[in-house]
Amino acid sequence: MTHDYRDGVSRVGLAFATLAVSAGLLGMLAGTANASAFANRFGQRFLQYGACCNNAVIYGSRASINPHYVNPGSNYCTAFRTDGEGTLGSGYLIQAGVVKCGANANVDQTCSLSNNLIKYVETINPVHGAVCFPHGGTSTGTAVDAKITTSSSNPATAYLDGTQEEGMGGLNAFYYIVEGAEHAGTDSCDSSNWGGTNEANYAGSVAWQRQITDGSWFTIQGSSTSSGCWTVSGGPPGNFTISFG
Repeated sequence: MTHDYRDGVSRVGLAFATLAVSAGLLGMLAGTANASAFANRFGQRFLQYGACCNNAVIYGSRASINPHYVNPGSNYCTAFRTDGEGTLGSGYLIQAGVVKCGANANVDQTCSLSNNLIKYVETINPVHGAVCFPHGGTSTGTAVDAKITTSSSNPATAYLDGTQEEGMGGLNAFYYIVEGAEHAGTDSCDSSNWGGTNEANYAGSVAWQRQITDGSWFTIQGSSTSSGCWTVSGGPPGNFTISFG
């Protein structure tokens, strides 16, 4: 399993496979750690419980994601996603968005098998590991409404364009919510490891919002950012773009 380190915290992520060998697509907090391995592959805006929102519990995140360019390279995958994560070391994550892999790669041996741009949901937990669920093809220039929710009485659940998709137990609230991009399979910023420009716009048709205790949604006014190889520009509260190349 691979790791990313955000603010000194080790995060495992989007389960990635090359030549049918399972590795990992990234995005999850796995526990405390020391340096910054794999930080370059992520560009993201995020909120952390306790560090934002007057300590309000976070029960959901949603935003539109419009992929403009998706060129991961033959051995890699590019994902643009909404995700929610558990507390440090919990091993729980759910994410929804779009992903495309190159000719020699796929996600969890189930997603982007034809190296096409698809909508997807991925769940990660300590028992079953990472599982990716494909939800049909999409195209650049087409916005996807990606949402994740949870509560004390319902499992964490993902939605794509308003349709309820997969869910999982173990997450009664989110410690982190993320709108982000990932280039899975390498941590190099060398353009030779990428297939070209990768870019998506977030929160254009659907603002980036968090779900609060009573189930209502609140438009996010500001966030933390980590960029790695990526350039993160714009909002919130307005739309923003994450790009490479």
